Amino acid sequence: MATHTSTPNQNVKQHLKNVQSIAHTPEGKRPSIFAKAAGILRTGTRFAWHVGLGTAVSLEEKTLEITRDLAQKGESFEAKAKAGLRERATLSATKARDRAHARVAELETAMDSGVNRSLHLIGVPSRRDIVQLEQLLEEMSVTLAELTRQTQASGTGKKVS
Repeated sequence: MATHTSTPNQNVKQHLKNVQSIAHTPEGKRPSIFAKAAGILRTGTRFAWHVGLGTAVSLEEKTLEITRDLAQKGESFEAKAKAGLRERATLSATKARDRAHARVAELETAMDSGVNRSLHLIGVPSRRDIVQLEQLLEEMSVTLAELTRQTQASGTGKKVS
């Protein structure tokens, strides 16, 4: 059977030509009503077949187009979601790290305070006490040096026996 590559419009036009040619054919040469019906049925069936094939091809093309579009939208959404997750994860990690540092600082302060109280109770001077003592010793050294200098200056005029 030969393949038929005509378009649906060409099939309809051919069918109309067939019907017109039968109407202008002399009575004795006209095909029977069954032959006419078979021709019309063949043309209509072929037309319906082509319509069905065209619909299937169009449906496949549209399905592929829609599928590609949906895949692109899905990829775009996934990329945005991953970026948002990364950003939120980084922000959460930063907040957690900051809270941990603050908590460690609080614990260090509490421990220092507790250790200093304990040392003070058993009579061990604190760092602040030691610094104050160092400053006091420095002041006393300066005062002693000044007094020594004054004593030597006032003693140079007198002889000590």
